[in-house]
Amino acid sequence: HVLNFDLNFDFKAKSGTPPTLNTTDQEGIKNQEFSYQLDATEPDGDIITYEILGTLPNGLTLNQNTGLISGKPTKTGKFMLTAIAKDKDGESEESYFDINIKNASGQKP
Repeated sequence: HVLNFDLNFDFKAKSGTPPTLNTTDQEGIKNQEFSYQLDATEPDGDIITYEILGTLPNGLTLNQNTGLISGKPTKTGKFMLTAIAKDKDGESEESYFDINIKNASGQKP
């Protein structure tokens, strides 16, 4: 006797571990250089890209590949932001922080 078997396997790739992202509130001075490095780690060694939800202060930009926020802010105010670090598998971590831009001492608004 010959037995025939049909075996079907359905493999799904296991998602990796999401990045870990920690942020802290930041302060800057209007019209002066500002920089803040978003710092994420990825246990799987995947490349991380960054994005910001919310509006960065005018004059600041985010480098999505490095996570560096830099520039010269041109307006004062408190900016509430969400940073997102994402790996190639789409796994992501969010972290909330504020950037508070003030006038320099003696500077008029």
